[in-house]
Amino acid sequence: MTDTLSTALNQHSQDDHRAAEEKYLELLKNDPNNTGLLHLLAISHGQRGELKQAENYIVKALKQDDNSAHLYNSYANIAKYQGNDSKAVELYEKAISLEPGNSASHYNLGLMLLKSNQNKQAISYIEKAINIKPDYIDAYHVLIKLLHKTQQIDKATKTISQAENTGIDHPVFTKLKAQNQHYKNNIATAIENYETYLDICNSDYDAHHHVATAYLTKGDVKAATRHNLAALEINPEHEESHHNIAVIYLTQNKLDLALKHWLKALSLAQNIDYIYNIGVTYNYKGQYTDALSYFENVLKLEPKHYNSIVNIAVIYIKKNMPPEARFYFKKALEIKPDDEQNLYMLAALDGK
Repeated sequence: MTDTLSTALNQHSQDDHRAAEEKYLELLKNDPNNTGLLHLLAISHGQRGELKQAENYIVKALKQDDNSAHLYNSYANIAKYQGNDSKAVELYEKAISLEPGNSASHYNLGLMLLKSNQNKQAISYIEKAINIKPDYIDAYHVLIKLLHKTQQIDKATKTISQAENTGIDHPVFTKLKAQNQHYKNNIATAIENYETYLDICNSDYDAHHHVATAYLTKGDVKAATRHNLAALEINPEHEESHHNIAVIYLTQNKLDLALKHWLKALSLAQNIDYIYNIGVTYNYKGQYTDALSYFENVLKLEPKHYNSIVNIAVIYIKKNMPPEARFYFKKALEIKPDDEQNLYMLAALDGK
């Protein structure tokens, strides 16, 4: 049995799942209630995406051992991949109740809470996972990103130091330090750390995107352009890089390029800023009908979008359509009654 199990485990570790499963089943014939073998079969089927079979084996294992935190943690993982989030949360909580020192269950529960935007509770569970396992790289990574997301920059700084003090040496922490410096507006140090990280992990489009933003803050448009284009070469579907490079091209009056990237960004995400900027670009190109179409689409989403209203009014002046221009200048003044430019334009249209 030992040799067969050893061979199966080796095949499993090399992703030869079917061969491993055959040997697990062969061993299970002589020991049908072996929770370890049932658990391995559940894990293997889960890794192959055969979630129903994985669930069947984990349920059989739990019938033999209803007090195993590891089994409940695996069952929760299966429920998570099945899309049953509430059941996954319940199972992770069960695993923690059975084994409060199970770092994986705390971490996984934190991820589930993060998925439902329960950020405070997520932080608490991920911190518990780190307290149990001080060198938990994945937990540090998620926690620091979450602290950045919730604008807890000082706490993120302390967490990065805590990770480094445990002796963890991983390139991702260089990236996290760069992002932390970026949030603190230490742009030069952030860029230095981003570039150090990219020397090792040059295929990380997200890092290229962030260092491009840092370079743009510094005023280095050339470097920002280079990194935005690098991000898009790696991931042509990265909407934020399309947006950022479009902004650069617009400031350089490269209108066709700006339009190309904003249209792509809009195809990836319905964002009101993208719609507005496409309208602006068409306006600069003198394609007023197209510009009006996009500004009107903005107003469908946000009826009091001031800049779109003013742009529409100005376009109607350019098209020599005074009544329409007057209508939109009045709408603009309803939002900003004291805007001198709009008051002047309305007075001019009224012959005053």
